[in-house]
Amino acid sequence: MGNKQNTSRWGEIFDILPCGLFRPQCVVFKNEILICGTWKIASCYSYNMSTQQYKLFYEDKRMCNGHAIIKLPNENEENEEEVTLLLLGSFQNRVAWMKYRSVWAWQSNFQKNNEWIPEEKSKGINAYLEDPCVVVGGSKNQYLFVVYRPNNISVLMLHNLELFAKGTLPIDCIVGASCFVKTDNCNQMIFFNRLHGYLITFDETVQHFQFQKLTVCNKLRGRFDYSSVRVKDWILLIGGKFGLKSFDTIYCYSISLKIWRLSKYRLPISLHGSCAIVDDQLCWLHVIGGKHENKDSRHHFKIKIADIINNWRDENEIVVIEHWFRTCKISFLWVRDLNDVINSFL
Repeated sequence: MGNKQNTSRWGEIFDILPCGLFRPQCVVFKNEILICGTWKIASCYSYNMSTQQYKLFYEDKRMCNGHAIIKLPNENEENEEEVTLLLLGSFQNRVAWMKYRSVWAWQSNFQKNNEWIPEEKSKGINAYLEDPCVVVGGSKNQYLFVVYRPNNISVLMLHNLELFAKGTLPIDCIVGASCFVKTDNCNQMIFFNRLHGYLITFDETVQHFQFQKLTVCNKLRGRFDYSSVRVKDWILLIGGKFGLKSFDTIYCYSISLKIWRLSKYRLPISLHGSCAIVDDQLCWLHVIGGKHENKDSRHHFKIKIADIINNWRDENEIVVIEHWFRTCKISFLWVRDLNDVINSFL
């Protein structure tokens, strides 16, 4: 399966996904994008970035309504042809593992090995998780950080999924899909959801969370169900929904400068509930599925990362002034107020 439809100023458009995909969960493995279930279906597909084709590698007709997939660190360097996937959330109310081997490189009679194996011994999170987001962190990559509704954040031990620490996000309730990414600090994450933005720091010694409030640019306030991905110093937020309206915009947040920018590039269509993912070389952004005009989208778009982060709309040039003040060694008492004013225009 697979058909490149056309090329546009936005990038390349691949208009034949196997089916409509709302809130797909994806990870990159070598030259593949693994699409591991969606909001409605549990079946899994591999997209080959070289041949631009899709292939089913796990078929499951059962319904699911929200889960998270994460690729775990490879502890066995000698086995580079295999990757371990972890599934958390409301996908049949279970925790499960999969040892995945490429369906493009190995014989079809071994495909039965690409199956989800339920985790029976987990003492951490076994119950229903709603809208979970997961990242791997810790000083030795030994933790799973999980945020989920209504306002929970938990730390699980990666090797046995036992609960190590639990906290409460300083918000009333998570709405829809959130942005939750790790920074270069092994115990630091950034979280965005609707009106809220926080830099979250976890202290391993005392098992305590600290929350530092971050500014959410004015035009993103209230928006949810955007897809998000981190590319070096930038966090990209794509599309999203406010009320009944979906959006085609791409907002970029600088982790180091703590400023927002709006890329001049837009999605070809308005989308919410898509998946944003980048290749291992950090060259291409892929936007997969989502919902457009209240229908599950079969669209697959891609664009060069450099085109997104190096091209801004004129209205955002005012952030240069903010950056100048941030780099000044002179302390101005009114810089913080100016920062709020500037962000209100973005």
